[in-house]
Amino acid sequence: MITKVFKNGNSKAIRIPKNFIDDNVELVEIKKEGDKIVIVPKKNSLDELFELIEKNKEITKDFLDDRNQPLTPSKEIF
Repeated sequence: MITKVFKNGNSKAIRIPKNFIDDNVELVEIKKEGDKIVIVPKKNSLDELFELIEKNKEITKDFLDDRNQPLTPSKEIF
């Protein structure tokens, strides 16, 4: 697809066709790879965290299993 670059304030801009990006995408990451401009939807941090945990379940399966958790000290009530 070919599209025209236009000026928007002090920046350059392009129009991205609606069918290129999901309606729920609010942020994108823009990277330059050589002479290419790559636009990638930016996921929120929690989504990225959950994906990372899901991909590494074997690593996190026994996370903190061998931790020696001290008992909570009793507190005096006034």
